Amino acid sequence: MADITRTEFSKIYRGQFVPILEQLESERVVLAQKTKMYIMFSCLFVVMFIISFIYCSVVLNVSLFLIIIFCFLIFYLCSNKLYRNQVTAYKTLKEKFLAKILNLYGQFYLSDVKCLIGSEEIMQMGLFPRFMTKKDSDVIVGNYKNCEIIIDDCLLTHGKDNKCIDFYGLIVKISMNKTFSGKTIVGKRNFTNKMDKYEEVKLEDVEYMRNMIVYSTDQ
Repeated sequence: MADITRTEFSKIYRGQFVPILEQLESERVVLAQKTKMYIMFSCLFVVMFIISFIYCSVVLNVSLFLIIIFCFLIFYLCSNKLYRNQVTAYKTLKEKFLAKILNLYGQFYLSDVKCLIGSEEIMQMGLFPRFMTKKDSDVIVGNYKNCEIIIDDCLLTHGKDNKCIDFYGLIVKISMNKTFSGKTIVGKRNFTNKMDKYEEVKLEDVEYMRNMIVYSTDQ
């Protein structure tokens, strides 16, 4: 079902995905309520810990102090385990849900291997000349009409502690069935700058060109 239309997707979405999302929303509400209670107990526990610490320091009750430390460690370990379980459950759910959507468009899957589109390859394109660090989130691999496709959800940064963001979004790599050496940039008008050796390309779609602009090294 690679050529699925908007109407077909809407029908499938309402039939297959909405029931799952409604169930997840119910679980999210319950989890949010538990989280609020957890935060309240955490704040109360911290206050009690501080008061007990001060009291033990005054009366020099070492045994009581050790008991408090022990209780605090237990509380921390349980909280950490709960957090890790939630992260694992979210990751598993995300992978299953996303895989279900990807299957509607062809042979696509989430890859366990990151960096399928390397930093050097991105630098050679010259689109983000300043970036120094690349961090991958989700990497999708698939095949559409005999063309190998890699979709990399990534973050490109530079500067001290990598606080300067060059790009955050999807980089798509497609293995084409034809050979060409030209480079083309498509972006929003007034937000995309012309680069050296690039020429503006005028397309026939007037409506499209009102908001978009195209530059290429090969007309």
